[in-house]
Amino acid sequence: MARIVVWLIGRLGRYAVILVLLPIALIGYGWLGLFDHHPYVALAAALVVGPLSVAGVTLALGMLLVPGAPPLKDTLSREEAPRLWALWDEIDPKPSKRRAVVVTDQLNASMGELRGSLGLRRTEILAVGLPLLMACDEAAIWAILAHEVGHARLAHASGLTNVNDFVGSFDMLFLYADPHDTVLGGLADLALSGGMRRLKREMRAVSRRHEFEADAFAGAQTSDAARALVIVEATAHSMDALVHRPLEQELLGAVSPPPPPIARTAAHLAEIHRRGVTATARLEKPRASGDLLADEALYGSTHPTFEERLKSLGYDAPPEIAPVATPASAALLPPETLARLTKTFDDRWTREARWFIDGNG
Repeated sequence: MARIVVWLIGRLGRYAVILVLLPIALIGYGWLGLFDHHPYVALAAALVVGPLSVAGVTLALGMLLVPGAPPLKDTLSREEAPRLWALWDEIDPKPSKRRAVVVTDQLNASMGELRGSLGLRRTEILAVGLPLLMACDEAAIWAILAHEVGHARLAHASGLTNVNDFVGSFDMLFLYADPHDTVLGGLADLALSGGMRRLKREMRAVSRRHEFEADAFAGAQTSDAARALVIVEATAHSMDALVHRPLEQELLGAVSPPPPPIARTAAHLAEIHRRGVTATARLEKPRASGDLLADEALYGSTHPTFEERLKSLGYDAPPEIAPVATPASAALLPPETLARLTKTFDDRWTREARWFIDGNG
């Protein structure tokens, strides 16, 4: 049943909200009819129907004007990163929408779509983490971007992007009626939570299947798909041991911000690259946060394990791989762009660390 609902929402997108609005409209119509025969009952029912009608109007506005994402930060124009743009164009050479490249401070890459009001003005977004560019070479980044392109195509084909649009339509309702502070919001959350939970679980199950299919798509495009997977997995372990854990320790009781993450990553880059060619299975697993574990227990995981993805590519164990000689950050980004991004992320982290230290001092 959940798959049928996801399929239907995937076809209708945000306009599937009409299926929720219809019962509200019928209740409102019946309430107006009460005034002819039972006016006092209608007046008493207004305490419920009034807020419900306002919620329906708010939900309709949310359907038409899905709250947009905040303005993009740390975008790179074609002039600022011509080789990175060229790589994306090479992998996906026929863009049907406007495009934007965003660089983040995470060891990750993703593709998504921003939609304006009424679903118009669509922009395809490629987000690439600077640590990922530092840890991988150009061949590995090519494989990673091929995976993301495959994932984005699957999301469109399955209607998953439309399902996300549908879920976003409810944001307007909860902006009007906070589920924690208002009775209406609490009742709406109670009424919708079960369905939304099942919907979210099914969305994650679909996304999980897409991961395997996107890996197969990348594997058909390049022989570096498994190598990229090993490098990213090894880098996650290495950065946990060399960057994140030491930072956590140094922040405890610090009187001034310690060296920021990107600077630390650059300082340990040779060791990170060395560990990237070791047997990943022997490395200590990075710790998952309590919030992440609780979220996955409730909704399921969107990503298969490293071992499952590797096996789907035909490997029972991490293969021997060629080491990274030239980081993609140096190969795909001009020196001035790389320096600016590094300074931006490190300065931003230092400001947040100073605020944390001052607030806990």
